[in-house]
Amino acid sequence: MRRTASTLLALIFVATATAGCAAATPVPTGSATAAPAPTNSPACAATDEGTGEIALLVAQGGFGSDYMVADISSVYTGVKTTQRSVRIPGDAGPAAQPGSTVTADYAIFNGVTGAEIVTTVGGSPQKFVLDPAQTPVGIVKVLTCATPNTRLAGIIPASEGFTTPPPGFPTGVPLLVVADVRSVTN
Repeated sequence: MRRTASTLLALIFVATATAGCAAATPVPTGSATAAPAPTNSPACAATDEGTGEIALLVAQGGFGSDYMVADISSVYTGVKTTQRSVRIPGDAGPAAQPGSTVTADYAIFNGVTGAEIVTTVGGSPQKFVLDPAQTPVGIVKVLTCATPNTRLAGIIPASEGFTTPPPGFPTGVPLLVVADVRSVTN
């Protein structure tokens, strides 16, 4: 289901401002003014492309254009922690770190049905502060260490998504995310 970009952004901002994020393992810590985390650091390790449920996630569409996911599998319901994968490598830097602001085009899909829940495609990219107090921890994990012009795919278990999902979001299901990073501000 598509929503207008303004409605979409309002829902995301309201949800992240009013609903705390689910508890999960902490994201890497560091100062927002520190040097960017190198993309080969342990905190930046993507899930191995050949293993895990992320290997099954097929994301289609050009950078910043309409996305779709294919080959939806019930195996995503077994994911216990966020998995991320770099699908299009980006620029050399700066790499996003805790406290950074990442601007990205994205789409979020239901991890059980594959139905699109929300997207910024056709509207304005969204800004995410990589702080689990402001942004769902699963989104923070997917975007941490991203660089401009990177495409990321992620599987976020319900436990690392919204504590109280915004209107239109399913409850108790994993979320599939495709994000094309436009910029990173540290």
